[in-house]
Amino acid sequence: MPRCTARTAPVQARDVMTREVVTVAPDTSVKAAAEILATRGFAAVPVVADDHRLVGIVTEADVLRGRMSPDPRLRLRRDADIGSAPPPVLVHGVMTADVRTVEPRADVAEAARLLVDKRLRSLPVVDRGRLVASSAAGTSCARWSVRTSSSGPICSG
Repeated sequence: MPRCTARTAPVQARDVMTREVVTVAPDTSVKAAAEILATRGFAAVPVVADDHRLVGIVTEADVLRGRMSPDPRLRLRRDADIGSAPPPVLVHGVMTADVRTVEPRADVAEAARLLVDKRLRSLPVVDRGRLVASSAAGTSCARWSVRTSSSGPICSG
């Protein structure tokens, strides 16, 4: 039987954010970023400058873009465009610079809404432009926003 307790304050991003921060620099190779994504099971990795300022995010799609033909059979054609430029080899060439973020005090329900509405898989948590957590994970935000509200009970079973 579920147990309910009253909750007076909304759950904030800092309550569910991933504190183990894994980042890459703009001059990191795309191959190294892809390895981090694959070995850690991440959908995205924040890109930070030397001063921990968030400058972008690199996603699985960013890493793959330009590295695969739309149709693998096109590579077999002799008249295929041979002169196309190779894809960028450094993260700054593939990253998304316009990053959606939240502050540590952001309401988790609002963060979850942003994740859903903008179809994001992670949200970096920044404080005064500096990265403080790698993300407010999508599943954590969704789980907390369903279980809590600023005026309702929290129920756990």
